[in-house]
Amino acid sequence: MSNNKINWGSIFKITDIFKYLKGNDLKEFAYTSKSIYISFKPQIFGTLNVSNKRKDFIENIPLMVFFGEDKRLIKLKSMNTVYISFRLPAPRFRLLFGCFKNITHLSLVSVKFEVLFINQILRKLTKLRSLELKVLKIVAEFAFLLKGGNASLFIPLHLNQLMLKSCVSRVNVEIITDYFAARDLKYNAFVNFPNFKYEKLKHLSIIDNNQHKVPFINRYLVNNPWLKKLSIDYYELDGESFSLLANFKGLTHLVLLKCDQKLNFSTEHHRPIISIKTLSLDETIYSLNFKSVLSFVSYLPNLQYLKLIYNCPNGTSIEKLIFKLSSLTSLTLISKKPSQYSLNLVNNTLYSIILVNFKYNPRLVTDRLKDLIGLRKLKLTNATLDNPRDVIKLDKVGVKFKKLGWNAISNGNSINCSKII
Repeated sequence: MSNNKINWGSIFKITDIFKYLKGNDLKEFAYTSKSIYISFKPQIFGTLNVSNKRKDFIENIPLMVFFGEDKRLIKLKSMNTVYISFRLPAPRFRLLFGCFKNITHLSLVSVKFEVLFINQILRKLTKLRSLELKVLKIVAEFAFLLKGGNASLFIPLHLNQLMLKSCVSRVNVEIITDYFAARDLKYNAFVNFPNFKYEKLKHLSIIDNNQHKVPFINRYLVNNPWLKKLSIDYYELDGESFSLLANFKGLTHLVLLKCDQKLNFSTEHHRPIISIKTLSLDETIYSLNFKSVLSFVSYLPNLQYLKLIYNCPNGTSIEKLIFKLSSLTSLTLISKKPSQYSLNLVNNTLYSIILVNFKYNPRLVTDRLKDLIGLRKLKLTNATLDNPRDVIKLDKVGVKFKKLGWNAISNGNSINCSKII
């Protein structure tokens, strides 16, 4: 009998599994077959995704969730990671979180909440360590604000990770007179977030979240000097934030987005940011503002890893950027659509390259990458052929690369190569 046809729920009891297996053994058991993984994923990995595709689950929120092929109902208390991208009725949402006891990661995407309601939920999540808020809309009642009520969104101070992306807040008015009274009222549910000193915050991501065009990033930096990873919009930087970043000792990862908008200061005469070792940039660097980005990167003397979005018409810009980075050892290029690699990079320190979504061409190691004298590792991820219908012949990949002086191991459409020394 095929593993996929076995009704594992009729053989194993969940209590027995947790009684005899722990930790990695439990995860190894989950990977023994697809049906076991699907059946035991919520309990073993503690992950729950509530979306519009889970209407069967949503109907059973009040008490339990369907489990396994036999639809056995189990409690939700073991869940530690929850993703919600579906607007639930308030009573069901409250009941859902009433079941959770051990949530450490919460992601809310494209949903709307009344501020007092969601604050009640967040205050009860005492074990929460990671919070992601994406395209979140927070609403406050005008009458409540008129009385001087505190309508700031509650934020746990014991977070390790915080992400705010494209979140907005607005005033809810019921009658036209309230609208005219409230239209000049600037309500920001997130206004206090930068003022807090988070106890253990290591990863901070603030993307497209400046609804009222008031710079907040500097206050985040002042209050959280122990950050290790920072993701921000490039245009949010100013002279003060540049100086603050130069004082960081543990900040190693930096992600800059919206680089097409000019800085309101010059990077000249500032100290280098020596802690940054990893930098990610989006496709907006290929704009009229590229010279400013190039100048900024020159203040990262210890940069070792760079991640870029590949854009063929801007190949010259990529070549200039790579040439300028004298400490670079690893490069990842991501193409948004299948592309032919056409760069001629020059960099003596570059050791490893990852190419994502590029055309399969073994000769690029001798044609396009020949000037990278330190290159030892190459990985092609999601490699494709000119004809999408054609399939890479895995048994011939190693032979072709070996003739060119490289060892290659293929796994599906991913190919790992290492130079023969």
